[in-house]
Amino acid sequence: MLQGSIVDPERLKGDTETAAIMPFTFTDIFKFIFALILPPLGVFLERGCNKDLAINVLLTIFGFIPGIIHACYIICKY
Repeated sequence: MLQGSIVDPERLKGDTETAAIMPFTFTDIFKFIFALILPPLGVFLERGCNKDLAINVLLTIFGFIPGIIHACYIICKY
């Protein structure tokens, strides 16, 4: 095995057990409330103006519930 490799396969074993979980903050409560009222607003507050916002706007146009689900996913993920 290469000693100078950037990714060591032995270190990756059990990596999911040590993954850090982002704690919920006080502002996340408001983001969830905004996500229920207007899903793109919750995504915008979490991620800004990027592809996640565009995806959420499209999902909200096609169906309100998919927009809410996507917004909650984005807020939980980031």
